[in-house]
Amino acid sequence: MNQNDQITLSLQLLARKAFEEDKIELLIGFEISPDGYARPRIFRSVEELDSLAWNHTASINLANYLHKYKDKKVGIIAQGCISRSIVALMNEGQFDRNKVIIIGVPCQGVIDEKKIRAEYGEFTILLEEEDEIGIKTHSGEQIMEEENYFHSACLSCQYPDPVIYDYLAEGKSRKVTVDYLDKIVKEAEALPEEEKIAKFTTEMEKCIRCYACRQACPMCYCDTCFVDVNSPKWLSNAPNKTDNSIWNITRIFHLAGRCVECGACDRACPENIDLMYLIAKMNRDTKDLFGFTAGLKLGVKPGLNTFQPNDPDFFWGKEGV
Repeated sequence: MNQNDQITLSLQLLARKAFEEDKIELLIGFEISPDGYARPRIFRSVEELDSLAWNHTASINLANYLHKYKDKKVGIIAQGCISRSIVALMNEGQFDRNKVIIIGVPCQGVIDEKKIRAEYGEFTILLEEEDEIGIKTHSGEQIMEEENYFHSACLSCQYPDPVIYDYLAEGKSRKVTVDYLDKIVKEAEALPEEEKIAKFTTEMEKCIRCYACRQACPMCYCDTCFVDVNSPKWLSNAPNKTDNSIWNITRIFHLAGRCVECGACDRACPENIDLMYLIAKMNRDTKDLFGFTAGLKLGVKPGLNTFQPNDPDFFWGKEGV
């Protein structure tokens, strides 16, 4: 039995227990689609749990679905980043801890479908072993090392185990390694000013303002987003460099000190905008300036929602008060 089969069996047993003990009315989890991808599914009874599954394509942040079930006793499958999203949302008063049962998963990372498509074109998943993944492409079948195709968020993840849970599935998590995104940020910071601007401009010109990044993010939960307001109208309907920049910069600032770097927005973007380096830069600045990392502990307000006497005070040309 490989790692993902072990986790799947353990998840099914724990979810069954939660249903039978009447702790949950429904479970937010994954099932495997015919093409081998893990896709979100709402499980409403013990009888449906045979379809509950886990593999390295479980890339959707399931915390995004919690917003729809605030009036239910809900269970949710959560690896490290999803559990941190749940903590961040609870810290912002979005959910009652007593109404959410968290079944934790020790995560080994999720593959980046865009990396595979860039090399092989369209594909379907055939199999997953301990360190390999098999795919079927137009040119035949391929066996690849998973490590080469993990998403950048996973390559940087310092918290692969859930930070909060009620049940924990059996299995081992990915070994914490060097922070890949930190390296990307430092490389971008070292660029000459004109190259920084050129890099940002290139990324913004790709944007079609489909707002898939917003829809994929559990922290973008406003009932009405500023881009959907008509009076005043903040942005034009047609994508252009200026308004694209306003949208992305505003979104990044809204996520400062709140984003857990799950990578859901980056994976959802149809234009392959490098959203991770923008988010990673903002998160590292928030940590450096305010000593805050999102989603690690219940009862802690977001870094930019608090004030400390020794916070940097750049407006007056000095740090501290």
